Amino acid sequence: MVQFLKKITFVIRQPGTAAAFIPLIQYFKANKWEAIVLAYDRAYQILLENNISSEPIAQYTDSLSFLKGSHILVTGTSRMVEDDNLYWTWGKQQQIPCIGFVDSWASYSERFTMHHQLDALPQFIAAVDEFMRNRLIEAGITKEKIVITGSPAFDLLVKTKANHHYKKEATEILIITDPYTEINGADVKNKVGFSEFELLDFLFDSFTTILQTKAKDYTLKIKIHPRESLEKYTLYQEKFAHLYKRFEIIGGTANKINLILQSSLVIGMSSILLVEASILGKQTISLQPNRVSANDITDNKAGIRVFTDFDAAYSHLTDAFTNKQNQTFTPSKIPLATPKFVNFIETLIKI
Repeated sequence: MVQFLKKITFVIRQPGTAAAFIPLIQYFKANKWEAIVLAYDRAYQILLENNISSEPIAQYTDSLSFLKGSHILVTGTSRMVEDDNLYWTWGKQQQIPCIGFVDSWASYSERFTMHHQLDALPQFIAAVDEFMRNRLIEAGITKEKIVITGSPAFDLLVKTKANHHYKKEATEILIITDPYTEINGADVKNKVGFSEFELLDFLFDSFTTILQTKAKDYTLKIKIHPRESLEKYTLYQEKFAHLYKRFEIIGGTANKINLILQSSLVIGMSSILLVEASILGKQTISLQPNRVSANDITDNKAGIRVFTDFDAAYSHLTDAFTNKQNQTFTPSKIPLATPKFVNFIETLIKI
């Protein structure tokens, strides 16, 4: 019979959190911890695709039998604050350490607010970097509660970048979409400043004008967000597929690292995949025309060119297609996050 050191329970709701927690789960399982993984719908699918076993749950009450006996609780954070807070409250009641991980540079206070500002907080908040830590402090969270762990999701990217040999010539365009319409409905223009459909209209018109008959040399892929359906963009495929060597709309099961590595140009809006593309050294463009507010996910990130008007974006695209060289840049070295996150967890329970 296996003798476990301790029991650690992960609660995962968001796809980004699933990606970040996979290396942690693998570490603790390999080091004789009882690692219990509780996963909500979209996160469950991602874990399944990565051969991580988990218990599917739909709400806090589904998790109670699995939580018993935990020595530490590690959760994601989201806009489903009332449900997230039930786990943090349970951790406090059981007097065990509880960590809430912020997987993206957005919604700093909203993740921890139910009825009053910051009325739902875990014992500790794990942040990706110093910038995020400062934003959390600006939102009103005390600095003593925040620890910079990095994101283990980026560790594989760092290792892959070091071992990957880039082709001298590449002709694959990757467009990464965001579900702005699903989130904001008919009010998307007022809330965001633009819609995903405006972006794609602009891109395909621009490609047609810039590439002309050379489009036949290019493969074009649209990587949709997990919240979107494949059917959402089929009109673009019907209208433009004949112009390209290959045209694909890709759902959630595709290997995102391979998709990025195969591409010579990665274009999106505010997806975290743009950050991942920049870490992999890819030429990365973020289009946010007439945006209502700044975006911490893409702004001030090395390797991501952000354009807030169509004219400047068109000019850049024209330059990008002047030749077919696979342009890359060398990102600054990112320290591996998994050892740091693991050390923090082990320190909390004195392993």
